[in-house]
Amino acid sequence: MFYCRMTLKEEEKGRNADMLPKKDSEQLKRKEKECGKEVETATQTLKSLVTELRTLGKNLDQVN
Repeated sequence: MFYCRMTLKEEEKGRNADMLPKKDSEQLKRKEKECGKEVETATQTLKSLVTELRTLGKNLDQVN
């Protein structure tokens, strides 16, 4: 009887251990997706700022 309990607990631990990499992998994929969106947003913002600076520089040249 004790042996059966130990075996079941060991099997349960094994299943939990198998689940951990899947959970970690899913969490990493979600985090990667979030970071990708943040990078995309930051890149777009940076491009907009560069364009605005160029425009301001041209306007300043026209004033002088």
